[in-house]
Amino acid sequence: MPRGRPTKYKPEYCEEIEKFFNVEPYYDKPIEHYGKDGEVKWEDFKRVANKLPTFKGFAQHIGVNTDTIVEWEKKYKDFSVAYTRAKEHQKYFLIENGLNGCYNPAFAIFVCKNITDMKDKQEVDHSGEFILKIEDYKRGNENANRDKSNPSAEAKVVPGSS
Repeated sequence: MPRGRPTKYKPEYCEEIEKFFNVEPYYDKPIEHYGKDGEVKWEDFKRVANKLPTFKGFAQHIGVNTDTIVEWEKKYKDFSVAYTRAKEHQKYFLIENGLNGCYNPAFAIFVCKNITDMKDKQEVDHSGEFILKIEDYKRGNENANRDKSNPSAEAKVVPGSS
């Protein structure tokens, strides 16, 4: 016998979440330029970001908590597919607006790192040898690997030696 409150989940939410997230990232706002006589001389456009669709916004739209959306994503296969597509729409939205100058660059980087799968790439050298430069050190094992002919040389630390 099931316990607790019945779910508010409806299969139509799969289509609704995709529709909610699949919006144009920006629009071009016309800007009129006037001459001294008050007449419009020319018109150009400013690219303006539309409101970013969020999972919190979708949850509010259908009357549930954000946690409920996350639970549905785990529980219902069709909703999980739609949820993944919504995340892809959101990522596209952020990339388009970031590349079109609609966001402050620092803000765009912060948001992309925190709500998408985008991360900074770090390269790590695994050559097995590294140089450790010690500015202020106490005399000890650090000197064992120092080049005795050059007192100002960096201490060379080799794996397996101590």
